[in-house]
Amino acid sequence: LGDCHLLGAMSVVATRVDLLEQLFSHFEGVPGGEASHRALMQKGIYTVQLYKDCCWVDVTVDTRIPCRQDASGGMVPSFGRCAAREHMWVPVLEKAFAKLYGGYGALEGGSVTEAMADLT
Repeated sequence: LGDCHLLGAMSVVATRVDLLEQLFSHFEGVPGGEASHRALMQKGIYTVQLYKDCCWVDVTVDTRIPCRQDASGGMVPSFGRCAAREHMWVPVLEKAFAKLYGGYGALEGGSVTEAMADLT
């Protein structure tokens, strides 16, 4: 997948934990507020807040990530992934972008500047 611009922007945002947490901590629109939001996260359902067309947009995704088999026979995310297998924020955030823009193919090409604007 040619979304290195997006992955680059994610790596910049990851240097600021407050910005990363802000993307995943939005719960105003979730019935039941913060407690309900945290319960959904425990079930693998995340609402990510992204900036598109001059406004913040809530994008809800689950952790059912496209995967492929690696050389050792294990399963790994097909696209972006974290170095630590137990961390899922990169593939979840990438999936939210894919949903917002109409699929993983829509993430091909782009600029880091545009991706940074969507994240911050």
